Amino acid sequence: MTEQKRSIKDEIVWVLMIIIGVGGYALGFDLFYKPQNFNCGGTSGLSLLIVHLTGIGSVGLFNLLLNVPLFIAGRAKLGKRFFWGSCIGMLAVSVELDLFDKLPKPKVDEPLLAAAYGALICGVGIGIVVRAGATGGGSEILIRLLKMRHQNISVGRIGLILDAVIIILNAVVFQDSQKALYSGIACFI
Repeated sequence: MTEQKRSIKDEIVWVLMIIIGVGGYALGFDLFYKPQNFNCGGTSGLSLLIVHLTGIGSVGLFNLLLNVPLFIAGRAKLGKRFFWGSCIGMLAVSVELDLFDKLPKPKVDEPLLAAAYGALICGVGIGIVVRAGATGGGSEILIRLLKMRHQNISVGRIGLILDAVIIILNAVVFQDSQKALYSGIACFI
């Protein structure tokens, strides 16, 4: 009985770590990246571009919609715990992206400060999620699937290529190469 209680407690802590971690990511994204039109890639970054281009929906909604096919494709190929943890993370980040978007934004006139603080907050959040053995979904799922198919390419290189493509798209969509350069700094940090 004690073992079962500890196991339930461990599972609750695990879920809370994922929700808090993706919350940190969503907070950094909404407070610093989105107001500056910065983009560090992933499905949330692609969602930002879609919302800007279409003028409909929200980043959280499109993040959820973009993730569904990735999770369907990855369900059988990813470990059960990683899959379910990432489902929790993806659902939580989609909700939190829209929830935190309603918060008042800090006035940041210096784009480099926005890039640095956004990266710091997002990075701590993602670090918590990774430590829990999950992801917020999105490009991490795609990267793992591509890695299974192309074993000679490193996970880091696949992620870098995907994020670079989305950052370049950011420059095109917002018609501002400086936004892409600051986005690159944020990703590097």
